[in-house]
Amino acid sequence: MIVYGLPLLCYVGALIGTLAALRFGLARLVWGGLAVCVLLLGWAIHAGQAHQGWDAIGVSILAVLTVLPVFLGGVTGLLTGVYRSRKDRQKPPHD
Repeated sequence: MIVYGLPLLCYVGALIGTLAALRFGLARLVWGGLAVCVLLLGWAIHAGQAHQGWDAIGVSILAVLTVLPVFLGGVTGLLTGVYRSRKDRQKPPHD
């Protein structure tokens, strides 16, 4: 259950958080969060290659179950927020 629930919770939480941040005009915070996720994923890949055995598996599991869903949720929220803002600024067609 935790293998499915934790990534889903991370994804949905990042998606909702990103949409709320964009709605309140905190786009820099969203970009900063995505940059932190990229750095954490890079560290996890590096640490997974540097260690052997259970340590490498633990780092890989951390990256796949938590950081990657947060990153994907943030990207999905960012793209959805950009789409909504462009749609809101669009002029209605004239008859």
